Amino acid sequence: MDSGLWIQAEKTERAGLWLRRKEYGNNHPNTLTSMANLATIFRSLGKFNPAGQLEEVLFLHKKVLGDNHPDTLTSMTSLAKTYCALGKFNAAEQLEEKELSVYTKVLGDNHPQTLASMSSLASTYKSLGKLNAAEQLQEEVLFLYKNVLGNNHPDTLISMTRPASTYWSLGKLKAAEQLQEEVLSLHKKVLGDKHPNTLNSIANLANTYHGVGKLNVAQQLQKEVLSLHKRVLGDNHPSSLASMANLAKTYCSLGKLNAAEQLEEVLSLHKKELGDNHPDTLTSMANILDTSRIFFSFLLTNTPFTLTHLLQTLVISRTF
Repeated sequence: MDSGLWIQAEKTERAGLWLRRKEYGNNHPNTLTSMANLATIFRSLGKFNPAGQLEEVLFLHKKVLGDNHPDTLTSMTSLAKTYCALGKFNAAEQLEEKELSVYTKVLGDNHPQTLASMSSLASTYKSLGKLNAAEQLQEEVLFLYKNVLGNNHPDTLISMTRPASTYWSLGKLKAAEQLQEEVLSLHKKVLGDKHPNTLNSIANLANTYHGVGKLNVAQQLQKEVLSLHKRVLGDNHPSSLASMANLAKTYCSLGKLNAAEQLEEVLSLHKKELGDNHPDTLTSMANILDTSRIFFSFLLTNTPFTLTHLLQTLVISRTF
């Protein structure tokens, strides 16, 4: 959804929450649903601070409806996603493991909601560095999705992207590249070129191309993704910032001198939107250090003529 529509949805849901609180009180299921909807809108806009509101919703859902009620489980899912967005992966893991246990008991192993819960937990394992556990669970989820929903179902396509990302983290770059190319082809066919999941697939494939040294192809794809993310989500959305950072890293690898400036812009926006200690902010700092390391390595391994030309280019780039 376009960021302008999310902003309008936020205004509408705020008004709805005010009316429901006035009519039903704070603990009524309708009020809790409205609170949860508003928090979901916040997350879609890249506003991750209202985790406290979701914690309140989950507490009230448990109190009013019980631990196993569908609305309680939905609250757990939303809170876990928000914890992940805030980098609180240990807290997310605890919620997701409990949620998966309930879904498996109530709905069975093959229910789509159980599979979605398994997939989320696998992603959290990956974020915690538990790569082998993530890979095993992601491959199990993909197998079940294909059997239950078919190869071209959107949820199956999403589940294909996750083991590819884990393969990349495990250094299995060729396997990641092959799977991501297949995923991107299916996403374009089923969802269209501008769907968020298609954009994520392009970004993932571009990162893998970067990893295997296909820098020019990676740069072309990353420019495309960044342009679409900014247009659809806005300049300051986390996905837009991630796209900027990925493109800047590719610029750096190609020896383009404006890479550091772009990474500094990403760091500034990450600090503003997410805070100094968020994992994405720390990654931005690391990216700048990596760029500096590559730059100084370049200085040490090139001739005086090349260095003179480089410094002249730097002066010109600062002037205009």
